[in-house]
Amino acid sequence: MRYYIETYGCAANEFDSLVISHFLEKDGWQKVDLEDSDLVIINTCGVKKPTEDKILYRLKEINKLGKKIVVTGCLTRIDPDALKSIGFNVALDVRSINNISKASEMALKGERNVFVYSDKNFDKAAFLTKKLNETIGVIEIQEGCAYSCTYCATKVSRGSVFSFSDRSILRSVSELTRKGAKEIWLTGQDVAAYRYENRDLADLLREIDTVDSDFYVRVGMSTPPFFKMIADKLLGSYPKKVYRFFHIPVQSGSDKVLFDMKRGYKASLFEELVRKIRAKFSEATIETDIIVGYPTETKKDFEDTIDLLQKTRPNVVNISKFWKRPNTEASKLKELDSKIVAERSKIAYELILQIMREENQNWIGWEGEVIVTEKSDKRSGWKARNIAYKQIIVESDESFLGKKVLVRVYDADSVNLYARLVHVIDEQKDRVQGKAVVS
Repeated sequence: MRYYIETYGCAANEFDSLVISHFLEKDGWQKVDLEDSDLVIINTCGVKKPTEDKILYRLKEINKLGKKIVVTGCLTRIDPDALKSIGFNVALDVRSINNISKASEMALKGERNVFVYSDKNFDKAAFLTKKLNETIGVIEIQEGCAYSCTYCATKVSRGSVFSFSDRSILRSVSELTRKGAKEIWLTGQDVAAYRYENRDLADLLREIDTVDSDFYVRVGMSTPPFFKMIADKLLGSYPKKVYRFFHIPVQSGSDKVLFDMKRGYKASLFEELVRKIRAKFSEATIETDIIVGYPTETKKDFEDTIDLLQKTRPNVVNISKFWKRPNTEASKLKELDSKIVAERSKIAYELILQIMREENQNWIGWEGEVIVTEKSDKRSGWKARNIAYKQIIVESDESFLGKKVLVRVYDADSVNLYARLVHVIDEQKDRVQGKAVVS
C-alpha cells in the first residue's frame, strides 16, 4: 500500500505529517510520489482564506485524478462544509491522526465524506521518529491555546492548551539528533504556555540542553502574557544550545484593537519584552506578527501600529490582512473597505522592509560560527544560521550541509545576510565562538 502526503501551513502541521507517516509506515505503508500512490493525504491549514482556497482547489484537482483521499489538519474542524462541497473519502481532525491507518482503510473501501473527530489529546511527541529534512527536526511540544481571540480559528481546530510529556520530547530530540538533525524546531500554538507536571518551557529547554549531541534549538511562537511569566527565569540562565530567537506576536500597536481582538494585553507589554530581551542579547532576532485591517481598526489605530514598529524595530515581521474565518466572533463584524486595507498593508510592508534591511546591515563585517542547514537558491551557496538565527547565505560550490563553518558577512538585504567562507570548523580542535557586531 502506497501513500502520498501534502502539507500546508505551520511547523505544527509539518510535525503532524511526520507523525502520520510514522503510523502508516509502522503498518506497512510506503511513501511514494503522487502518480504512484493508492492514497493521497492532504494535511490542511485553516488560518487564512487564501490558503484555504488553494487547498480546496488542490482537492478538486486530486479528485479529478480518481485518487482516494484522506483530509487531515485544521480545516477539517474550521470549515468542514467547504471540504464536503468538493468531496473526499475520510477526514481526521488534529487529535485523531493516530487513527490514520483505520481512516486509510476506510478510504480504500470507498467511504465518502466521513469525518472522524476526537476530543481527547494524545502524546504525539511519543510517536515522532522522522526528521523534517536532512538537517532539521520539528517537535510539537504543546497544542492549543489558552486564549479565544476573536479573529482566530486555530482554537476551533486545536482546542485549549495541552502539553506533551517532557520525556517524550527529550526522546524525540535524542532520536532526531542521532539521525543527523543539527537544528530542532520546538513548535506549538503558544510554546510559552508549556506546562507538564511542575515543569515549564524554561525547565524543558534546560533539559534539552543536556542532550549529548551537537545541535541548536529554535523555539516557536509565544504569546506576550505567557512569555512574560517565564521571561526572567529563561533569560536569567539561557541554555547554550537555544538560538537567541524570540517569536512574540503583537498583532496590533493599538490597545483598543487588542482589546477588541481579546488578546489579553496592551501594546506596552510587547515593548517591555523587547527591551528585556535586548538587554540580555543585543543581537537577538525578534520576530512578530501584525494584522492589518481588523474591522474596528481606525486610522489612528493603524498609526499606533506603525509607531510600535518604529519604536521596537523587530527583525522579522509577518504581515497579514484581516480575513474572516468561519466560527469566529470577528467574522460577524463589518469589514473595512478593501482599498483602505490594501493601502495600510502597503505602508506597513514598506516600513518593515526598511527596518529589516537596516537591522541586517548592522551585521555587515560580523565574523563567526554558523551551522549550514540547506541548499540556497540564491547566489549559488548554502543557507546557514548563526546563534541569533540570522539567515546567512554562504557562497560556495562545495557542500557543507550539516557542518559548522566560520564566515564573514559582507552584504545584507531585508531577508538575508551574505557571507564568504573563512574555513570549515574542525569540531574536535577548532571550536570558534563568534561575537556579533551591532550598533
